[in-house]
Formats: sequence, structure tokens, C-alpha cells
Amino acid sequence: MQRLRWAVVGAEVRGLPHRDVANVLDYLDAGEGQVGMELLCTQLYEYDVALPVAEIEELEDLGRLLSVDPELTEALRENAAPS
Repeated sequence: MQRLRWAVVGAEVRGLPHRDVANVLDYLDAGEGQVGMELLCTQLYEYDVALPVAEIEELEDLGRLLSVDPELTEALRENAAPS
């Protein structure tokens, strides 16, 4: 889950509101990695947070490990930060 925690920190740095970051971390602390990952992806998409492709690929990898619907991570590519 450490990789997911780093992704959450990166999301906050890139503009995800602190309350959403706190909610995701609460799920991770409760051992609910899949729910936390789903919430993270949903909120990143809703707030149009632009992530570099490398970070999106990391989230896609984590999503596979946590059995998250791939559509959640694929949707993040719509707002990918320019290279």
C-alpha cells in the first residue's frame, strides 16, 4: 500500500483537495485499498487533475493489483498532463 500512499501524496500536490486525500487515506488505514483506489481515481477525474502519463501508468498498475475496474484509471488519460 506504500505505492498507493505515494500516489495519493502526488495527487494532492497536483491539486486534489485535502479532504479527498484524507478520505482516501482513511480507507487505506482501514485496510480498504480497493475502495481507496476507486475513490482516488474518481476524484482525480472529477477535479480534472492532470497527471503525467508515468503517474497514470503507476495508478493503472496499482489498479490491476487491487482489482479496480480499469475504466477508472483509463479515464485519467483524458486529462493527462502534456509531456
